[in-house]
Amino acid sequence: MLDCGLAEPLDKAVNNFRNAQAQRDFDGQNSGMRDFLKPPATENLADFLNLLLPHLPVTGTCFFAPDSHLHLLPFHLLKTDDGQYFGDRYQIHYLNTARDLLRRQIAASTNPPLVLADPDYDGSNVIPFPQNQDIALTNPKLEFQVSDAAAEQRFEPLPINKILGEQVAAAYAVPCYSGMEATVDRFKQVNSPRLLMIATHGFSLPPQTLLEMLLRCPIDEEEQIISKHQQEITSELREFWQKKADESNEDGQRILAIIDRYGVRPPATDILNTPTSDPMLRCGFALARANIWRFKGVESPLFGKGIIFAQDVMQCNLWGTELALIATCVSGMGEIKNSEGVFGLRRALAIAGAKYVITSLWNIPTKPSALLMEKFFELYQSGIQPATALTTAQKYIRNITLGDLKKSQLGQEVIAELQRYMQISDDTPNDLQPLSHPYFWGAWICQG
Repeated sequence: MLDCGLAEPLDKAVNNFRNAQAQRDFDGQNSGMRDFLKPPATENLADFLNLLLPHLPVTGTCFFAPDSHLHLLPFHLLKTDDGQYFGDRYQIHYLNTARDLLRRQIAASTNPPLVLADPDYDGSNVIPFPQNQDIALTNPKLEFQVSDAAAEQRFEPLPINKILGEQVAAAYAVPCYSGMEATVDRFKQVNSPRLLMIATHGFSLPPQTLLEMLLRCPIDEEEQIISKHQQEITSELREFWQKKADESNEDGQRILAIIDRYGVRPPATDILNTPTSDPMLRCGFALARANIWRFKGVESPLFGKGIIFAQDVMQCNLWGTELALIATCVSGMGEIKNSEGVFGLRRALAIAGAKYVITSLWNIPTKPSALLMEKFFELYQSGIQPATALTTAQKYIRNITLGDLKKSQLGQEVIAELQRYMQISDDTPNDLQPLSHPYFWGAWICQG
């Protein structure tokens, strides 16, 4: 057990580091491709690294059972003084607690894999929906899934879900349940499949309401918070700050003025955004007819809400499931409970019994992720343990050259996606490694 010092500055450094991997400047015209490929520095974590390294071997296998926001730190992306990634020096295993190691004694199930991917969120357009286009579900340049996909927007199909689902189903010669077959009922009947693969939209809703954030935030952050959460400006919120202003409260007067600049929003029609204090009801993933429940409140025995919450996952039987792979954005995120880990899908899948869980810590790019998973399953099916297979696949992605990408259909699709925000031409050297930045491969972690 290692005392890492004060939690607040370290938690902030962890979040800054993770965000640095996930939010990059995609404007190749301004940043230049070579600059884009430079990994962000880790100065903010220098003290933590200096504290950690003396307790580690020169190389080998490391099991990390961290506390607080360290659960959200991609340890494999930390760098030593010689510029080497931790993931190169060590085989890293992420644990909620040391008790997770006992799962290795459980015999692996021989039941066939279950693959759910690319659901029909609208239920074949059974019910028309309002066309809300204020907040896009995808980045128009990259077609990424986004962590705030549940913010007053309907779920939309994404190419990566179909690609990943079909890849895995073909590898194991099992059906890929998609469209109207990717149902809540089918998921809830899961019975210890050898492999569970979910490829759809994920969501992780914030624990705080706009009112709570405004009551706690510094003055210089009020405008930014209100701007980011415009959909939460309700008549009730304005009335609260109006009363404060009427009492000559300076905070009330200042915040009311900001609120009035943005305007009160109509009552929310998105049931998914109903406030709740339970973190296991603030994250999950979408299946068939999810939009129908979200915006119309319609459920059915077969389709349910169209939403699987982390709380639902905990009640499933995954004992003996060797690997659960949740190919949604931010599936590894959730609310931090000190000494308890991440309250979200990672925890839910572990409680349900899965021995190894692969999730992501930020929004994943489509075609590079498909290429990574193609390599991962090639290795995993050959008998390589999941954490090792993932690490090897990540090294493959970061070292692959432009010339290698040109040799396959999927590789050419990767290049086409890269050309949306990188300068790649016929004159670009074939030895360039365009996916070397952790953004393309570093989001994935293996717990167990």
